[in-house]
Amino acid sequence: MAAFGNPCGSVLRELIMDPVRATHPARLPLHLQYRFDQPGLYEVRYTAMAEQDMFPPGPTVWTAWTPIEIQPGSPESRASWLAEMGAHAPTDKVEALTDFLPSILGIPDAESLRLLGPYLYHPDELVRRYAGAALTYWPAVQAEASVKEWLRTRGPSDGIINLLARGPFFALPDFDSILEIALPYLRSDSPVLVAGALEAVWHLTGAASKASPELRRRAGEELIEAQDHIRAVCDSGAAKQLDSLLEVLPTLR
Repeated sequence: MAAFGNPCGSVLRELIMDPVRATHPARLPLHLQYRFDQPGLYEVRYTAMAEQDMFPPGPTVWTAWTPIEIQPGSPESRASWLAEMGAHAPTDKVEALTDFLPSILGIPDAESLRLLGPYLYHPDELVRRYAGAALTYWPAVQAEASVKEWLRTRGPSDGIINLLARGPFFALPDFDSILEIALPYLRSDSPVLVAGALEAVWHLTGAASKASPELRRRAGEELIEAQDHIRAVCDSGAAKQLDSLLEVLPTLR
């Protein structure tokens, strides 16, 4: 099996490695790192690599191999299980990150994507970051179609914008339409939606941004007009992003 998996596995490290904070400290979401798409017997062990900057170098240590059995399932049993999970979807940050979200991931079906959607709007930034990283489990076309619908019906979130913008130095050809939807949310009373709108404006600062000059100018003007509201509604992280945007404002105008 490959050693590298979806990035949302690393987002959990802070909680998983802290048994005081984690609700389920004995669990490791191996299915986020490896794809167990065939039933059978597998073996896993934990390896701690030597610190390269130590002198003399520390030892590489590992545990004994532990067998795990992956049992066969069916689409019907998964559908029933997902329905039960959805009926008890948690709002608590730790429970969402250490149990619910890792549990529903691994198989990119439509129902698990629907259950993931609300967590892109969770009040906690770490939960939104995890949900945004988890979107990469699904084929790009499927994930884009869903998040564009959520953008139209619920507004922007930072996880949605990061998927649609493909990182800070690239924007989709239709980013004008995405930004048109996001800009009014600079004046939202929801910190989550304001953060999403700020993230959309931030992607205008990339050298490869494909947004039109007119929309870039308008975004800069609306950012200036909304800055007092943004500072009143958002947390310190969003305020720092706002300050950074105001510093590069000439590139938006």
